[in-house]
Amino acid sequence: MAGIRLNEARLAELQMFGEAELSQIADELIAALGELPDELSRALAGGDLTTAASLAHRGRGEALMVGATEFSDALQRLEQAARSSEPAAAKEAAAEVDELWPDTRAAIEQLRAESPGGDSGGGPAGAEPPG
Repeated sequence: MAGIRLNEARLAELQMFGEAELSQIADELIAALGELPDELSRALAGGDLTTAASLAHRGRGEALMVGATEFSDALQRLEQAARSSEPAAAKEAAAEVDELWPDTRAAIEQLRAESPGGDSGGGPAGAEPPG
């Protein structure tokens, strides 16, 4: 999946932060979300749907912080499946999370270039139009 885009309206809100703050936000989210696919896989492999739902819920909030809506939507599907005791659907959603993560990470890394004083050369490169 190429071309993950962050929500343009959310990116506009984030522009109130300076370059250092946006870089720190990006770093913290990448660190937090980067572990998520493996944590979810371990929980699901162990049949722990409660932990998987909790992890997915936490990840959704973090993803929405920067407008990573596709990633957040996949996490929501995983959370709902886990809370509904549907392990096959939860594993399917977890596979989608795994697939989306690399491009989502790249889009989050773009926050550094999007910051005031960054060299994005215009509008947000990783932005999706408001929906």
